[in-house]
Amino acid sequence: MKTCTKCGVEKSLDAFYPSRTGALGRESRCRECRTAQAREKYAANPDGKRKRNREYNRANPHVVSAASARWKERYPEKWAAILEKTRDARYARAVQWAKDNPERNVAKTRRYQSAKLKRMPTWAAGLDYESIYAEARRLTEMTGVRHEVDHIVPLRGKTVSGLHLPWNLQVLPAADNRSKGARF
Repeated sequence: MKTCTKCGVEKSLDAFYPSRTGALGRESRCRECRTAQAREKYAANPDGKRKRNREYNRANPHVVSAASARWKERYPEKWAAILEKTRDARYARAVQWAKDNPERNVAKTRRYQSAKLKRMPTWAAGLDYESIYAEARRLTEMTGVRHEVDHIVPLRGKTVSGLHLPWNLQVLPAADNRSKGARF
C-alpha cells in the first residue's frame, strides 16, 4: 500500500505508475491524479503538445511504428473498433462528397471506366468476366461481409499497370481491397 501525495488516499501499488526513483519503485502520485494533471496540462496548451508529438514522430518513425505494432497486437479488439469507426467515417465522407459534387463524381467514374476499357484487349471481349463478379456477390450474400473484385496487378499502379483480364482478377473482402489500393 502507498499513499498518493496529491489526493492523500492510500491505494495498492498497482494504482501507481512504475518509477526508477520513487519509493517502492512507484511514482508518488496515483494514476488517476497523474491522468487528471496530464489532461489539465493538455487542455491548457493542446497545440504545443500536438506540435511536440508531431516533431517526435517525424524524428523517430521506427520507434513510433514499433510501438504502434505492439499496441495493435496487445489490443486487437480496440484496433478493430478504431478501424471500423475510421472506415465508417471515411465512407460517410465519400458519400457526402459524391452528393455535393455529382459532376465530378460522374467524371471520376467515367475516367475509371475508360481506363479499364483501355486495359482490356479486343481479343478478351468474349472471356468470362461475369462468373468472377457473380462469385463476389455470392460471397457477400453468404458471409454478410461485402466482397469486391480486385485487380491483382492494378490497372493504374505507380510502378506497374495490368490488364483487365479474368486471370488478373480476384475476389477480396472490401476492406482488404480498399487497404490494398493501387499497389501490386
